Amino acid sequence: MEAIRKRFTTDPHLVKKTLTHYANTFIALRELVVNSIQASATEIKISFERGNPDTLEPAISSITIWDNGNGLPYSEFDHSFMNIGTHNKKDGLGIGRFAAFQLGRVMEIESVAYDPQIGKTTKIQVKIDSQELTQSLEETSVEMFVDEFEEKQPQYYLVRITNLYNNEQTCEKRNKLGKHFESEEFKRLIFENFAFDIFEEKISFYIDDVKIERTDFLQGDPTKKEVPYVSVRGNDHTLTYCFYNVLLPKKDISVFIQTSSENVYVTMRRYGYASKWHTPDLGAWFIYISSDLFNGQSVSDFDLADLGDKESAAILANIRTTIDDFFQARNKDYDTFVAKLAQDAHYPFEPSDNEIGLQESLFRKTVYIIEDQTKLLEKGNEIRGMVYPMIKKLIQDGESRFIIDKVMSLSPDKKQQLYELLQTADLEEIIKFSTQVASKLTFLNLLHELTYGELSKSLKERSQLHKIVQNELWIFNEAYNGTPALWSDTKLASNLEELHRKYFDNQPTLEDENLIEEYKETMGDITDLFFYNEKPLLDGRREVMIVELKAPSCAISDKEISQVRRYAYDIHHMPVFDKTQVAYKIILISSRMADRAQSEVKGYQATFKEHGLIEHKIENGEDIKVYVFTWAEIIEKNKRALNYLATSLKLKEKSAADIFQENFPDFIVDKGTARLIPKKLK
Repeated sequence: MEAIRKRFTTDPHLVKKTLTHYANTFIALRELVVNSIQASATEIKISFERGNPDTLEPAISSITIWDNGNGLPYSEFDHSFMNIGTHNKKDGLGIGRFAAFQLGRVMEIESVAYDPQIGKTTKIQVKIDSQELTQSLEETSVEMFVDEFEEKQPQYYLVRITNLYNNEQTCEKRNKLGKHFESEEFKRLIFENFAFDIFEEKISFYIDDVKIERTDFLQGDPTKKEVPYVSVRGNDHTLTYCFYNVLLPKKDISVFIQTSSENVYVTMRRYGYASKWHTPDLGAWFIYISSDLFNGQSVSDFDLADLGDKESAAILANIRTTIDDFFQARNKDYDTFVAKLAQDAHYPFEPSDNEIGLQESLFRKTVYIIEDQTKLLEKGNEIRGMVYPMIKKLIQDGESRFIIDKVMSLSPDKKQQLYELLQTADLEEIIKFSTQVASKLTFLNLLHELTYGELSKSLKERSQLHKIVQNELWIFNEAYNGTPALWSDTKLASNLEELHRKYFDNQPTLEDENLIEEYKETMGDITDLFFYNEKPLLDGRREVMIVELKAPSCAISDKEISQVRRYAYDIHHMPVFDKTQVAYKIILISSRMADRAQSEVKGYQATFKEHGLIEHKIENGEDIKVYVFTWAEIIEKNKRALNYLATSLKLKEKSAADIFQENFPDFIVDKGTARLIPKKLK
């Protein structure tokens, strides 16, 4: 077997600083399993070398992931493995191949694969110590052993992780194995993450040589339903539903939207669903939905809303109806009880022909569980006139434990059912969530008036818009929800302000096609504004979000797009901007966009598959994104998402004027002239 030394072609310290940033060690290991699946593996074996507790040896001393996928030929090793700065996904070799270094210091690779370049089967073995990856590029190399076979051999790829951080006294939290790696918990997590492959017997998973069987988690036979669907364009499609009754502690429903290519299914999005007909006694369910409607969509950030308002609303209606019908057919006792309960004189909700809200659905299921033991409704016990309103109030107040422990003396079995129901519903979060949705929808109405309506003329200063928007950063991304306005780096702030003056300190003109003439007279003296915010990321870095607000009289033209791209270029090339510990998100916003600029942005979107994204620099560990939006797009995107969430909530709406006067009374020139006609949410 020949020994060869190989050098990395990009800065190797990026592996430790940038590529091992997963939320926990199980997710890091899962990335290695995903690589195996992408390499067309049909068998994946995960094994743990465990120590002897009697001699105080580590519980787990090494972890091995083996698969029978395509393997890695010797001729492809340099490009697919040693070039760290690339995102190679061919045969599963993306940057996730280095996820092993979040678990341990040493990674051993062994692979057998047919090499078409030399017409032979090659076997490669390489051992990489992460401590060596902190050296400079010129000093870092690894020793590799290569063997060749004239005849074909069974292909495989093996990763062994040793020198685990978990066995060190100074182990950081993100490197600990924790409860995720306890035998039964690990098996359950593998099932939850790869359930469809296990159910359909596409991949055989082995944990310490013991195969995970479908029957370990699946109750009964799965149910498949093909439901016709006509798109908003009048085209015929089919939504294929696969219902799996699974053995899991939480008795809830998970819905998985899938895309398929050459009969390989990939989960694009996982949703929770609280069906009004599902009760804890029916158990936990995984529901997979596939259709040609979903094929071709972006897998990484897919949302049903991406299909358009009418299309996604119609698909959601199809999903709700199909799932509700499925559980209603299996829950006849509950169906009969609900019909009788809704007619009861003591029922504490107003009758409605519309979809019931989350609180009413939760009330029905709670009373259904209590009824089985107390028979209050069946016996016509008048105490329900006091009990039903009290349960409703406790649900509204989020007092889930009080319902179980104090309202009724339930048997242990019924108490457990109620615990499972209320844990699934996450009662306190539901009540809090409904309030947040109402507040956010109202704020979007306010933002529309501040950027397009009469209220914009009532602000004393346009800079006050900053003070409002900086407290509502969720409009740019839900990950900023509740994030305070943080800033600690005055040097970075100074550099960003210099770039702002360099690229955006100019006036719109007719020649540049970026002048909004109707605003010239009333708001011509209002200038561009910008602010920045930072938040910590899971990998220890921080993200700096830079928001450039164009003046009301300035539309976004191809000139502004060129400016903001050069802005990002300078951050990319200037050494004063730290790119290893800081990710940058630059957002350019105005009330309008010129026609030519709209076409340009659409072209970028076709490339990046993300709304508004026109630039993404990710080489060598950098992460710099540039977005271009109109306020209307931001408002509509958020309204669309929130309206989906609000469909089952009974929300009392406030007008934009009311909320503005409550929260920002000092920003109004003359309160008497700032009245708005209340608008209904669409």
